[in-house]
Amino acid sequence: MISHIEVILIISVIFFIFILFYSIVCFYFEKHEEELEQKRKEKLIILFEEREKANPVQKQKINKQILTKLKQLPYLYIFGEVLEKNDVLIEGTIGKAVSKNSYNPLFSSLALMYEKKDNVAKAYYAYILSFIKPKTKQVREFLKNCILSDSIYCVDNALLAYSSLGDVDIMIEAYLMMSKKNIYYDNRLVVEELANFAGSKEKLCKKLYQNFDKFNEQLRIGFLKFFRQCRYDIRKELFEELKIKGLEKEVEIEMIRYFSKISYEEVASLLLEKLENNYYNDFEYDVVMIQTLANYPSDKTIKVLKNALSSYNYHVRYNAGKSLSRMTNLTKITGLTDPFAKDMIEAFISQEV
Repeated sequence: MISHIEVILIISVIFFIFILFYSIVCFYFEKHEEELEQKRKEKLIILFEEREKANPVQKQKINKQILTKLKQLPYLYIFGEVLEKNDVLIEGTIGKAVSKNSYNPLFSSLALMYEKKDNVAKAYYAYILSFIKPKTKQVREFLKNCILSDSIYCVDNALLAYSSLGDVDIMIEAYLMMSKKNIYYDNRLVVEELANFAGSKEKLCKKLYQNFDKFNEQLRIGFLKFFRQCRYDIRKELFEELKIKGLEKEVEIEMIRYFSKISYEEVASLLLEKLENNYYNDFEYDVVMIQTLANYPSDKTIKVLKNALSSYNYHVRYNAGKSLSRMTNLTKITGLTDPFAKDMIEAFISQEV
């Protein structure tokens, strides 16, 4: 009869043997995969090096070999890593070599091939194109289809490729397509793609604002954030916009935020009036206006923010206290009768000590 202890001991030994065997197998396959990747990388580099030195007839033959390799995802992934690391060729880098116009037919052919593959493959090839920047009809059609796809990865990498081209009209066309199809695209990603734009950001901002009303809400929010980030001067235009009723909430809030970085004295009076009269009756608007007014110190601003300390909403009270701390000595804020207002000021004074 086997005791419980012997059973536990046998199970432990079997488990240990299994773990040991599993670890050995994993190590072997990991090592084998690393060796395969290194071999693929070496083959690709050799092909590109040979192509750089080849005559026109030989280049056509090598192009077919490169095409055969890169239509396979494992080779495409390796190629992407090579481009990311900018690995050295005999004369310059692969990234520099493949940017030459002589490679355009090769990457146009690959675009036609990857057009028929799944979204994962399409998205990665779009990412590859952001390094290469070929401006061919086939590539542009491929990127256009990526943007209109239902995959966020395809859209994101296609916009990254468009940004790398530095062509203002292409970017506008892409965003107009997205708006027409009403594709949801997070405004933070919009800012990221625009920040990577390789061309003139001034010209891009100008064209984006000229077509501003044609874009969907998320894109417009992203553009406003980008305008603020670039300090693109549309102060007068946005000031006039803020006088209009019926703007989408998030768009209007982003317009107000714009003035926290780009000063325009006229906007202070407008925001103070809206805050004082509870124009929006919405604490989110009030918080953003209070944060923006921190950049426009005046007796009037201090008076209105002092009143905001008595708001029923904690976020309004907190931001009023924070903005006041940026423009005046809080010990000079006197005459407060509301207990919430007193508590908020005392809390900020204690932080300064």
